[in-house]
Order: sequence, then C-alpha cells, then structure tokens
Amino acid sequence: MSQIAIIGLGTVGASTALSLIHQRTPATLLLVDTKSTLRDAQARDLADAALISMTKSIRAMGMGMWLG
Repeated sequence: MSQIAIIGLGTVGASTALSLIHQRTPATLLLVDTKSTLRDAQARDLADAALISMTKSIRAMGMGMWLG
C-alpha cells in the first residue's frame, strides 16, 4: 500500500490532500503539521471526504513522529 505525506496543512497542503482524495488516489495520506489543532481538524474534515473515494486512510501526525 502506498503512502503520501503532506508536510504543512495550510492552504496549499489542505488543497493538495483534497485534490488527491477527489482523484481517488489509492493511498494512505499522512498529514504532518506542527499545529496540532489545525492538523487534527483537517484530518477529520478530509476523512469525511475520503469516505466516497479510494483513499485508504487519513493519518495525522506531529513533526516529532515524522522525524522519528
């Protein structure tokens, strides 16, 4: 299964994630941002949109988890 990481969930990152969902990309989207409130809200919103697409799942993580 492929994974696509989107670093930063401002206007461009959120639009990119939504575009991937609308294109029915069969992958897990990893949403990474330092602002946990924004990241978690975007993950919830995008998960709703992903219900009608082939996107496998939406996962939110902080920069600490991303860097390892």
